[in-house]
Amino acid sequence: MHYLYDRPLPFRPVPLSFEPVAPGQCSSVLYSASILDMIGYSLRSCVERGITVRRCKNCGRYFPQTGRVSAEYRERSVTEGQKTCRETGDLLQQRAKKWSDNLVFKAYCKEYKKRFARIKARRISDTDFYTRSEQTREMKQKYHSGGI
Repeated sequence: MHYLYDRPLPFRPVPLSFEPVAPGQCSSVLYSASILDMIGYSLRSCVERGITVRRCKNCGRYFPQTGRVSAEYRERSVTEGQKTCRETGDLLQQRAKKWSDNLVFKAYCKEYKKRFARIKARRISDTDFYTRSEQTREMKQKYHSGGI
């Protein structure tokens, strides 16, 4: 049974050639006619080398898992000059651990989400929400400073 004659190919053939690139050195050379050829070649080389791809928990973009197998965040920043997703993700995890046992913070978050949902449902106006939010932040500051 010949696979080529029984079914259509799942991938298009990649225009590759094996050529000398320097004296005594040969390499694969890609002759791409479109961006799809380059994407297909990159995908095949990742499969060939056993590189897995994972989705970043911070920004949702895909990244190759080349280092640690348990990596959850990308090593690149979303925009130039900002922290990397890994640094941001670590900060978010630390904050979640810090506040997970704090009952006041949990109540604050619950109330904030409830009020924000009311804006989405158009039950209260934006100005009312942000006025109330500012009052709540002030109360939260008093709590943390020991005033309440």
